[in-house]
Amino acid sequence: MTKASDNVFPRLLISEGGSTATPAADLVTIYAKANGLLYSKDDAGTETALGGGGAGDVAADAIWDAAGDLAVGTGADTAARLAIGTADRMVLQRASGAVAWGYAPFIGAKAYNTTTQTIGDASATAVTFNSEATEGYDTHAFHDTGSNTSRFTVPTGLDGYYSLKMKILFVGNATGERTIWFHKGGTVIRGSGVTVNPTSTAQVQMVTTVDVYLAATNYVEAIVYQASGGNLNIGHASQADWQSTMSIAFLGA
Repeated sequence: MTKASDNVFPRLLISEGGSTATPAADLVTIYAKANGLLYSKDDAGTETALGGGGAGDVAADAIWDAAGDLAVGTGADTAARLAIGTADRMVLQRASGAVAWGYAPFIGAKAYNTTTQTIGDASATAVTFNSEATEGYDTHAFHDTGSNTSRFTVPTGLDGYYSLKMKILFVGNATGERTIWFHKGGTVIRGSGVTVNPTSTAQVQMVTTVDVYLAATNYVEAIVYQASGGNLNIGHASQADWQSTMSIAFLGA
C-alpha cells in the first residue's frame, strides 16, 4: 500500500472555488479561492487568509515596481506599496496616522523680550523672554511667555542633542565685567560662557552658542552677570536688534 508519507515530494491539490459553509463545532475548514490563496474558516464563521501572494519569495514579489519601494501597512492585515521619496534627503515620517515621505521637520523655539530687564550688580540673573509673536516660534511648547519665562523645557519624547543661542545687549557703562552663559537646570553648561570688560560707555552686545544633550523635562536658561557697581539694563523696548533673544534647536537623538 502506498501512503502519502512514501512520496518524496508530497503535495496536496485543492480545487479553487468560493468561500465554504461554516463547519460544525470544533472544526476548521481549509479551502482555496479563485485568487489562488488558501483560507480557513472556523466554527464561528471567521474566514482567515493563510498567506501566499506574489511569487512566494518577497524578493521577487510582484508588488515591487522600482528600486526603493517599500511595503507599508495600511490597516489590519493589509499592506500596500509605498514608492520611494521623490527627492534626495527625504525621510520617512508619520503623517495623519500613516507613513509618508517628507523633509524632516524643524523642531525648536525662539523667544525675545520686548522690554528692558534690570540686572543687579554682581548677581547672576536669568534672562526673561515675554514674546514669540514676531519672528519668534515654538514648534513643541518649549517655552511659555506667561510662566517661568526664562525657561526652555524639553518636551516628552524629544530627548537628544540641542543647539542653544542667545544675544544680549547691555546699556553703556565702562566699569566691571559683563558675562553671559547658559544654565541647564541651574548648572553651568560647559563652554557656553563669554566675558567682556568694557573700556568705554558704548553699549555692549554679546552672543554665545553651545550644543548640549537634554532629556525630557530638562530646562535651560540664558544667564547674565555684570559688575558695574550698580544696576544695569539689558535689552530694549522697541529696537528689535537690541532685544534679548534666545533660541533652541533640536539636532537629533
